[in-house]
Amino acid sequence: MWRNRRARVLALFLSAFLPGMTFADSLWLGNDRSGFVFRTTLRGAILKVLFARVTGVAFDGNALYFSDTDGTITKRTADGATIVSSFRIVPALNIAEDMAWDSTRQRLWRIDHGSVIERIDPVTQTRDQVVTLPTADPVIQPRGGLGIAYDSNRDLLYVSFCKSGCATLQKGLVIAVNPDSGAVAGELFRTEGFATGGLAYDSATDSLWVGDVSVVRNMTLSGSVISSFSRPQPGGFVDGLEFVSGADLPPSWPAGSTLNASNVGLTSMTLTWTAAQDDFGVTSYQLYQNGVLRATLSAFSRSFLASGLAPCTNYLFKIEACDASGQCSFDGPSVSVTTLTPSQSLLALIQAVDDLVNSGALSEGAGRALKATLEAAMRQLDRGNIEAMIQQLNAFEHQVEAFVNSGALSAADGQRLIGSANELIANPTC
Repeated sequence: MWRNRRARVLALFLSAFLPGMTFADSLWLGNDRSGFVFRTTLRGAILKVLFARVTGVAFDGNALYFSDTDGTITKRTADGATIVSSFRIVPALNIAEDMAWDSTRQRLWRIDHGSVIERIDPVTQTRDQVVTLPTADPVIQPRGGLGIAYDSNRDLLYVSFCKSGCATLQKGLVIAVNPDSGAVAGELFRTEGFATGGLAYDSATDSLWVGDVSVVRNMTLSGSVISSFSRPQPGGFVDGLEFVSGADLPPSWPAGSTLNASNVGLTSMTLTWTAAQDDFGVTSYQLYQNGVLRATLSAFSRSFLASGLAPCTNYLFKIEACDASGQCSFDGPSVSVTTLTPSQSLLALIQAVDDLVNSGALSEGAGRALKATLEAAMRQLDRGNIEAMIQQLNAFEHQVEAFVNSGALSAADGQRLIGSANELIANPTC
């Protein structure tokens, strides 16, 4: 709880001194009617709109989970835009409603309208606990489950109800449930004049966010309304609801983010990427090579020379962004690239000579002389005469040096050609 409060204070402080950046907490609002999911500020301003029929929303600190009435659960990136995985767990009794993330047990909780709560392991994609809650009630008999939230401070689940079928939406009920035993720990509050739909717990303020037909309310645990706003339209009953602390969000990648490879050679390539984003600002990038961390780079880095690679070998590179709290994205862009074969490298060197001639940096006569030597090297390579190929490449380097010394070729262009030739000499075979 203290961590969240400290993060909230830090967010307010930074917002005051860095007005160009946003650090706001947010809400995710889902419903099974319109198919629109909204991410909003705590005052109801729309931050993001997605199209999906969602009755349950949960956030585990890194990823979002959406659930529909049939029990299909999609794990998504923190911005909700990209589906990471999907699985279905058929509701135990009735249609699936809201979800919550249990940070203590690292499990999802889902409530169905038959007043059954289910504990789900998102890693194994299985249900490992089912609890049937009482449906008898003196006011909203029989109860129909709608919302669920997890209070990590007290290790309690909060569950909301309407009258089964939600024939009337003028009364509501929220109770507390022990997540280990499934026993009802007590009644939090009842409502008159509005229903209690999707639930989300805000640990920083020790309060609940409660969905209704057209209004979202922030309420104390005793049932007093702290604030409210009209839910965005189009939309139906808010039966999926989640609170996300701005300080808890890891960096995210805007749509269209890329990681690209260029200057691919026998043993090296240049990697470039677009910028990630974070409420507090990205502090570093982590580059992975075949799933292993290759380099940690500054927040201002947008390129990296990956050297020391093997020829003729496929590599998978992935870039992730990290923030000041140590949270890193997990859905960064990736690229699969194969380093050149010696034959491809020779062809690239011949093309480099052609490019110099075409740009006017090298005369046609000098270009023909260099290409003749490289083509002789290619013939030797095709015959498997590696030593003869290397001799031709050494002759090519002497030619380049002569052209540089005579002023027919710039030192920088000459060095690039010699560097490529040296790479071939050091790696003549796959």
